[in-house]
Amino acid sequence: MRLTWVFAALVVAVTASALTVKKASVKKLTEDAALIVRGKVVAQTPRWVDGNIFTFVTLAIDEQLKGDYRGKTVVVKNYGGTVGDLGQEVTGAPVFSAGEEVLLLLTFWKGEYMIHSIALGKFSIVQEKGERYAINDLTNVTLVDPATHQEFTSPAEKFNKVKLETLLQQIRAFAK
Repeated sequence: MRLTWVFAALVVAVTASALTVKKASVKKLTEDAALIVRGKVVAQTPRWVDGNIFTFVTLAIDEQLKGDYRGKTVVVKNYGGTVGDLGQEVTGAPVFSAGEEVLLLLTFWKGEYMIHSIALGKFSIVQEKGERYAINDLTNVTLVDPATHQEFTSPAEKFNKVKLETLLQQIRAFAK
């Protein structure tokens, strides 16, 4: 009986930690973003902040699509990371790779840049068969319709792959 109780508590804890976000259009994300940049990951520095681990991702900016930022690099505070032997993972938080090219839609909160809606604002840029694409992978995120609050369950709705130039044109138009 006691073993069942521990298992049930564990299931509740795991379920409660899932990331849930409301789906937003490119227009809404662009309008809400304080800064939108495209560039390459040049450094990642995890550290403790108020009892939680965050990774501070440094991005070398290749193009700025929105915002009054004047630097050549920007530091983005991202949830999770590993400090020493301790790691903290936030389900659904984006993961970055050294040298990865990304498009980020950022908010400015408490003096730091963060990815819009934790996961919605990170697009990995990849090249396939001579074409460049922006990919927003939300497969580990519970994505809900903002009007109905119903969960999107189709893999196509949780994995967005669009031609990079198409997305950049939309963002530029909405950022005016």
